[in-house]
Amino acid sequence: MEVIIIHDTVGKKKLSNGSFIDKSFKKGEIYNGNLRTSGGMLPENQIRFFLTDKGYALGLDVCEPYVKQRDSQILEMVDANVVTDSDLMTDESRKKLENEKLFDVKNLIQNTKNNTKNIVAGAIIGGVVGLLIAMYQSKSKIAFSLIGALSGGIGGKIYSDMS
Repeated sequence: MEVIIIHDTVGKKKLSNGSFIDKSFKKGEIYNGNLRTSGGMLPENQIRFFLTDKGYALGLDVCEPYVKQRDSQILEMVDANVVTDSDLMTDESRKKLENEKLFDVKNLIQNTKNNTKNIVAGAIIGGVVGLLIAMYQSKSKIAFSLIGALSGGIGGKIYSDMS
């Protein structure tokens, strides 16, 4: 990644013996390197900086990404397709689809609502039954509840498909 320096600044480089050396960076200079993050796990404890290829650290407030200009001859002009009203669905064709029950949105929403209701009810019942079985046998309540909820949800889906 290349950055361009937007303010005169001083970058620091840590040497192997633990000491630091400074280097002056002038406005308009371009450097290669990459972004680094240092510090804690949480975002508010992290420090982000740019590290040059030579090892100098710069703050992100003094540099910004540098993008080379593309050659304008590479880009091609592509014409957009024109969509007319006759290409869209007309009222007559929409009514025909509704009469043939191929485009019945109300029925589709009602069926989806019923399927969801049956699946959730089956999952809740299955989770409760799994919990009761786990309590009776002194087993893992989370595992048995999860298995019961999954099997109840599958059972609810099968029930809603049959009805």
